[in-house]
Amino acid sequence: ERKTKLILYYLLIKHSYNVNKYIRKANLVAVKKLLKTFENPKKFFDTKEAPIASNLLFLSSDIMMHLY
Repeated sequence: ERKTKLILYYLLIKHSYNVNKYIRKANLVAVKKLLKTFENPKKFFDTKEAPIASNLLFLSSDIMMHLY
């Protein structure tokens, strides 16, 4: 195995609790904002109608990139 790959595995195992905590918090923020969009669409759009479709971006991969 390459040394860099082994180092990444070590970091993932060592810091997995912290990574999971950050991922959970970031994903919760994204879901709460999506729910606000459906509860109060007038705040985000010109009409009072809820959106038909929504695209939700979870920040899990971004957090992983910044940590490693």
